[in-house]
Amino acid sequence: ANEYKINSIYNLGCGRKKLDFCINCDFDRRHCPDMVFNLEETWPIDSNSVQILLSDNVFEHVKDLVFIMSEAYRVLKKDGILLFRVPYFRSFTAYMDPTHVRFFTLLTLKYFIDGNYHSNNYSFNNKLFFKGDSWLESSVPFLSNFSSRYPSVLDQTPGLSLLRPSSAIYLLQK
Repeated sequence: ANEYKINSIYNLGCGRKKLDFCINCDFDRRHCPDMVFNLEETWPIDSNSVQILLSDNVFEHVKDLVFIMSEAYRVLKKDGILLFRVPYFRSFTAYMDPTHVRFFTLLTLKYFIDGNYHSNNYSFNNKLFFKGDSWLESSVPFLSNFSSRYPSVLDQTPGLSLLRPSSAIYLLQK
């Protein structure tokens, strides 16, 4: 299966969700990843060598998100993309797992965006994209567009809790 992998796409913290087209990375050898390493230690990946980093429900488990983002920035090529999903902080799933150590809001990743107070350390460009996915969106396509364009309205408007996303999908570009 390795002949089908794209060398510049990495699936971070793959666990049992390995992707055939990625280099799958995890700290747990039992999942038989392509690369074994702890995301919270220096990654054994060359600087400026990765086009896409993917992660699905992993970053809410890491203690040092600042380090993770620094490593992601280091290994991504110019215009490289970090795309990841985490439980949204208003979702009950964010709180039901005792191994979650952090929660993500609309503004959590602004810390890492160019033009922010801390941007001299990270400087992801200002193409932060947030997409929520609620159970209702799959039934009513209009809601998906609305929640992506106006996510703060969902957070601030009483009565719209059914539309609040269960997960947040973030895309950052170097």
